[in-house]
Amino acid sequence: MFDKKENSAAGTDAPTAELEIRSDISINHTDGKIKMIEIENLLHHPDNPRKAIGDISELTDSIRKNGIMQNLTVIQSDKIGFFYVLIGNRRFEAAKRAGLEVLPCLIAEGLSKAEQVGIMLEENMQRNDLTVIEQAQGFQLMFDLGETVQTISQRTGFSETTVRRRLNIAQLDSDTLRKAHEEWQVSLDDLRELEKIKNVKKRNELLKRSHSSSVLKNFIINELREEKAKVCKAAIDKLMKSAGIPFDAEARNIIWDSGKVETVKKFDLTADPPIKLTFKVEDGMIYTQSYQTIYVLRKKKKEKKELTEEEKKQRKIKSNCRQVFEITKEIVKEMRYYLEQLIKEKSSGLMGGGNFCSDRELRFAWDILMDIHGTAGLNDFVGIFMDKSYYQLTDDERETVRKKLKRVPVALQIAHVAVHALEISRSMIESYSGYYDASAAKGYVDLYNLLHMWGFRFPEDREQEFEDVLEGESELYSVNNE
Repeated sequence: MFDKKENSAAGTDAPTAELEIRSDISINHTDGKIKMIEIENLLHHPDNPRKAIGDISELTDSIRKNGIMQNLTVIQSDKIGFFYVLIGNRRFEAAKRAGLEVLPCLIAEGLSKAEQVGIMLEENMQRNDLTVIEQAQGFQLMFDLGETVQTISQRTGFSETTVRRRLNIAQLDSDTLRKAHEEWQVSLDDLRELEKIKNVKKRNELLKRSHSSSVLKNFIINELREEKAKVCKAAIDKLMKSAGIPFDAEARNIIWDSGKVETVKKFDLTADPPIKLTFKVEDGMIYTQSYQTIYVLRKKKKEKKELTEEEKKQRKIKSNCRQVFEITKEIVKEMRYYLEQLIKEKSSGLMGGGNFCSDRELRFAWDILMDIHGTAGLNDFVGIFMDKSYYQLTDDERETVRKKLKRVPVALQIAHVAVHALEISRSMIESYSGYYDASAAKGYVDLYNLLHMWGFRFPEDREQEFEDVLEGESELYSVNNE
């Protein structure tokens, strides 16, 4: 313990805890002598990874009562006569608040900047004082100063995997990350999920657009699907080019016109890319893309008969009905995929993805199920957890599924049964005469609104189109009004 000097607090023979864990860090570059330095000549180190001092009220009271019981470690600053605090920043700040004027310091010399940062990281990590963001920024600073993943791991005691993950976090825009942490407590699990996106610019974009864990996860899911779709599309383009089948972007508007084309093959871009073509290539074939599906089409010969205006109108209505039907399938597919991810998350005991607990949400989900006449069974959920059908399961596997479902909120289970019922029924939002059927659309709209409460969003590039179809605002309903 150090004696009081000038206005410093008095010491005692039996000091109580100073509320600071003593550091085991050893620094060889000192003369071993403790020097008393004016507190006004001490500065916080500009590269200290720890940005927030935290609550030091108890530490301040202890120092005011018992004095400083452990020296600070400092280094000479760029300004003569002033020193940066290397170890003991909380003690330094608490001592200022306690009214001390001089503090006992051990002056370190000859330390490189990387060594200084490493010492400050180690000190804070011994007390688990650093946030994940501060750790990441500290590791990045050490990395920039010439350290490697291996040496950072050795100096800090963190595994190389953890160091790499922290360096990945450090690549994110610091302001965006700080805002997400302050506004909706972005978690380490969220950031690990974000690492699945390879493009750092895209990671920052998704993080900036998010306002909760569930929304971020939805964005990540959609982005990964988009990335997979691009890989699949590239593979299909290569096969088509080799086969001499040209791409026709405009053909997406005539896919459903049986008078002009017929579909030879469909490729789902969310599936694994094809290795080879499994159909006979013929002259006149083209291919086009509509949403997440590639269509290989065979053009039909033009009919000599001239269609009447009414026939043209009816053909257009039929084509629009088919497009609405396909869009409806895409909508249900998006909702089902999102629900499956939430059920997997909840069944594993992880947090995030919505509350699912309010009576209002439970009643909403139940009313949807009643409106669409959905029925539930354990077999509806097996595919989420097992790569086999219900009838292929052993008794133990069925019990495993039941246990997993016990962790899943009832409202979420009901919503999944509802989306499954819509998928099976394939009911039309649009009547066969081309009009929007609000009664038929109600189940889809209500389910979408429920999922929206839980963070669900359609892919950004299709959100408006999907919502217009659900709400009756799509131009595909306009034929009868022309």
